[in-house]
Amino acid sequence: MIKLYFGNVPSILSTLLFFAFILFFIKTIKKDESSKKWKKAAILTILMGTAMSALSGIKDSFGDSMAVSFEQMNLSLAVLSAMGGMALLIGLVAVFCKKEKVNKVLFFSLCFIIIAKTFIVEILRIADYLAK
Repeated sequence: MIKLYFGNVPSILSTLLFFAFILFFIKTIKKDESSKKWKKAAILTILMGTAMSALSGIKDSFGDSMAVSFEQMNLSLAVLSAMGGMALLIGLVAVFCKKEKVNKVLFFSLCFIIIAKTFIVEILRIADYLAK
């Protein structure tokens, strides 16, 4: 199972980027409230989430089979696509929003979406791996 996360370069990069995202999330939360810049945090989060999605697709292309099939519409593809679309819209709002309270909500919304998408994809990968 370790091969799923460290079996090739895209897998290693994808795993490291997810750990970097978790560290960024924890660091942002632990910062002193007066020094937090929620807009910057939200924009960095959408950039990291986009990179994680791209690396996830590349990681799948190097594997034996895809965790999410793009050949036909299925529930997991629809859910992940909808969540990705919501994340991009939230990221766009964060770019133009000037209210820190709103950007704080946007940051946590983006983090929730990224964690949920990662959880779904990894469950699909593990299920596929165990089915073999």
